Amino acid sequence: MRPIRFVAELILLVIAIFFLFLGLNWQAGLGIGLILGSIVIAIFILELFFYERLQEDEVFKQTRLETFLSGYLGFNWKDEKLLEANNLTLDDVGYIKKWYEGHAKEEETRTKFWTKEFLDRIVPLGIDWASGFTPNLDKFSGEQTHALLSFDDHVVLQGYKQEIELVERILAQDGRNNVCLVGQEGMGQEFILAGLEGLIETGQALPALAYKRVVWLDVDAVLAGIHDAGELRSRLELIFSEALHAGNIVLFIERIHALFDPALPELPDIMIPFLQSARSQVVATTSPEFFASHLSRPDLASQLARVSLQEPSPEYLLIALQEVADRIKKTEKIAISYPVIKKVIELTDRFSLDIAHPEKDIDLLGEVVSFVKSQGANQVQVIDVVQVISQRSGIPLGTLREDEAQKLLHLDEHLRKRLIGQEAAVKVIANALKRARTEIQSTKRPIGSFLFLGPTGVGKTTAAKALAGLYFGDEKRMVRF
Repeated sequence: MRPIRFVAELILLVIAIFFLFLGLNWQAGLGIGLILGSIVIAIFILELFFYERLQEDEVFKQTRLETFLSGYLGFNWKDEKLLEANNLTLDDVGYIKKWYEGHAKEEETRTKFWTKEFLDRIVPLGIDWASGFTPNLDKFSGEQTHALLSFDDHVVLQGYKQEIELVERILAQDGRNNVCLVGQEGMGQEFILAGLEGLIETGQALPALAYKRVVWLDVDAVLAGIHDAGELRSRLELIFSEALHAGNIVLFIERIHALFDPALPELPDIMIPFLQSARSQVVATTSPEFFASHLSRPDLASQLARVSLQEPSPEYLLIALQEVADRIKKTEKIAISYPVIKKVIELTDRFSLDIAHPEKDIDLLGEVVSFVKSQGANQVQVIDVVQVISQRSGIPLGTLREDEAQKLLHLDEHLRKRLIGQEAAVKVIANALKRARTEIQSTKRPIGSFLFLGPTGVGKTTAAKALAGLYFGDEKRMVRF
C-alpha cells in the first residue's frame, strides 16, 4: 500500500504544479489556474491528514483491543502460563478477538448513520400496507423476530449466512418453493428465519421476495382449546385460506410435527393445496425422524425442499455466546466472563442432550443469570454454572466437599454392604462412579454401561438401586422397564 500511496501523492503534486505554472504563464487563465492548483493542493493536504488519522485510528484500535483483552480476562493474556492456569489457550484468545472485532464493527455501523450499510437496515415506512387483511391468521401467529434483529444480533446471524441465503433462493424460485428445515430442536432455526425476515424488511432480499411478509405461526395457540379433530381441521383451513387470500405470506411453522394428530390423518390433504399454491409459501421445521416418517411421502416431499441443519461450529458458539453475554450485561446488568461461556458449552454437552446448540446454551445462560440475581450478585462465576446444572440434573458436580470426598473414598465399602459376595461388580461400579465424580472420564460417552446377569435373588435389582442411591442421592431415581 505504501508504494501506491507514494505514486498517488507524486501525481497530485505534478498536477498541482502544472496548474499553477499554467496560470502564471497564461494571463487569461491566471484565476482558473490558481483555483485549480489550490484545489489539488488542498486535496493533497487532506489526503495526508486523513491517512495519518487512519494510521492513528488503527494504532488506537489495536491498543484498545489489547486493553480490552487484559480487562476481559483479568490477567495478561500474553502470558501462556496464566492462560494455562485459567484453562485457556491462544485459540480462545483468537475467538475473543473475533467477537470483539465483529461487535466493534456493528457498534461503528450503528453510529455512522450516513453509510449504506446503516441505511440498508432501516425498515421502510408503510411496508405493512403491502399485506392483505388476515385477522384470524394474526390471532394465531406473531411476528417475533424484531427483537432479534437489533444491530448487535448481526454477529449472531452471521453464523447462519449460508442457510439464510439457501432458504432465500428456494423461496424465490419457481416451482417447489416451500422449505422444511430438518434438524434437532435448538439448532438455530429461528435465527435463520430472523435473518430472512431482516433481508425482506430492509429491501435486501431477492426481487421475488420484495413484498413478502413472514408470519410465525404459534403452534401452541393453534392447538389451545381444541377438543376434537374437527375443530383443528376448521381452524387450520381458516388460517390457510386467509394466508392464500393475502397472497404474500411466508408462513413459518415451527415444530410442524405438533400439528400431526393421529385423530386427524387427513391433515396432509388439507395442507397440500396450500403448499401447491403460488400465492403462499411455508417454511417449516421438524426432526429428521419425523420428516422421514411423515413428510417424505411423495405428495408432500414434492412440495417441500429439505434443508438439513447441523450444529454450529465450536468457534461460532464461542463468538455468538459472547454476543449474547454482552446483551445480557446491557439489559440485566450481570457480567458474564469468557471462562463462564466455555463452562456453559462444556456442561450442556454433557447434561442437555435433548436440545442442540446454541439454544441449550442460551437457555442455560438465562437460567444462571436468574440464579445469580436471586443471590444478589452482579457477576456470573463458573461455580454458578456448575451449581445450576447440579440442581437441574441432581448430579453432584464441582469441587468435592469433605463429607462427599470421604463417601467417595469409601465407596467400595458402601457397595459391599448392599452387594454381598459380588466383589467384581462392586469394583467395576465403584471405579465408574469415581471417574464420573472426579470428571476424568470422556464427556462424549456414558458414565457407565452395566449389564447385570445372574439368576433371581443374586442382587441385580439391588445393584441398580445402590447405583442410583449413591450417585443420584435417591434409589427411586431410576427407570424400570
